[in-house]
Amino acid sequence: MDCNALLKRQARDINDEELGVVQEVDPNYVLTQKVMSNNTEKFYLPKYLLERFNLNLLWFKISKEEAKNGFMISSPPLAVTES
Repeated sequence: MDCNALLKRQARDINDEELGVVQEVDPNYVLTQKVMSNNTEKFYLPKYLLERFNLNLLWFKISKEEAKNGFMISSPPLAVTES
């Protein structure tokens, strides 16, 4: 599948909570961004956590709390490897 086809889709966690909108797709990660009234959350989610997708949504096999603790960073990761 063309990675650009994933742009602008909504991203969800394992509990169907919003992780933002896909802004960028890299060979190793998917950047999502959620804009709130006074804050912006950016998640650099490893592609190996992508569980499934459809026409409008992507689901990642991670909770929002796990995403906040491990992948809410200010710049792209150097390399992401599956552990």
